[in-house]
Amino acid sequence: ETADYLIDAVNFVADHGAKLLCDYRFEPASGLWQHRVPRQAPMGLHDIAYTAAGLEYEDHRQRLGDMPLRQFLDQAGRIVETQCREGDGPLAPPETTENFEHLRWFPYPAEVERQPSSS
Repeated sequence: ETADYLIDAVNFVADHGAKLLCDYRFEPASGLWQHRVPRQAPMGLHDIAYTAAGLEYEDHRQRLGDMPLRQFLDQAGRIVETQCREGDGPLAPPETTENFEHLRWFPYPAEVERQPSSS
């Protein structure tokens, strides 16, 4: 089941990943892609304490339990269908130098042609 899920997930990203580019912006200073809505880190230094008993913190990890992996692909499909609808423009490309652009090997979201959904 896990191997099939991983294969299906890679195929899903290959087929649909570009549809989500409008929600991301490349940050040249860090080399990272940032989502339109910044996420909070699951835990920060203020969330831990050193006591006589040792390190204490609240466990924020999510447990899958018996949830079938297939549900994650179904959820991803729903996200692709509702994100980046026609009219939602991609985020503006970053300001870069000519030297940076000479080395850039990937397209910015605004440079990727929007493909219609295949529902």
